[in-house]
Amino acid sequence: MDNQDGVMAMAVEAALEWNRREKRQMRKLQRAVREKGRERTLLKRKKEDMAAKKAAKQNVVDEFMPFFDAIAKNDMETAQNFDETAMMNTIRTTLNDG
Repeated sequence: MDNQDGVMAMAVEAALEWNRREKRQMRKLQRAVREKGRERTLLKRKKEDMAAKKAAKQNVVDEFMPFFDAIAKNDMETAQNFDETAMMNTIRTTLNDG
């Protein structure tokens, strides 16, 4: 019986060691998945920020394009209706943010 008990103890110990290795591997994989999740969140936020900045710049172009068109067409009446100081401040702010 002692021989069988020894074999059984070795089998149990081998199974426990295999279980410990599996747990270590699973924890390692869980850490990798969490890290990828954090990386994805960071990249998603960065992409959203870039899209917002691009939209803000496009908004400036859209907002002031009639002014530039009026100048190109020598339509001084329309051009004089624009507040140049406000336009410059908006452009300056947009450039500083981007």
